[in-house]
Amino acid sequence: MSSSDEAVFTDSEGADSDVQDVPVTDLPFERVEVSRSQPRHKLSGEICFDITYPGEEEPTRFPIRVLMDNNDHTFIHKEVADAVNHWIAVAQKFPHRRRKCICCDRRAAPSRSGTGVILCHGCGKKYGETVYAE
Repeated sequence: MSSSDEAVFTDSEGADSDVQDVPVTDLPFERVEVSRSQPRHKLSGEICFDITYPGEEEPTRFPIRVLMDNNDHTFIHKEVADAVNHWIAVAQKFPHRRRKCICCDRRAAPSRSGTGVILCHGCGKKYGETVYAE
């Protein structure tokens, strides 16, 4: 992603959000914080990642949809892709557990075929190629 193609998440609700209006680029970063229980965006319900850039003391929180590149079906940061792949592996190991969609606050589509899913039906149509890309 070039500097002219910067993705910017702008919260339509204003100052109540815990997400800052900061461009996400492929600039060097110090750390992407990944934990077992990732924070969710207050309004949209999607999973968020805290990314620390050089020269910043506090990490910046980005929703997962901002970290996706739907044109080539990849994630901007390898750590985010690794976390998503881990969640998919856990969902495949335990396919009948109830879980929430990683891109919104709805329930992930129930698995009828025994394969675990981490997206709801609506988000699966929009982001499925990126999330389930190999």
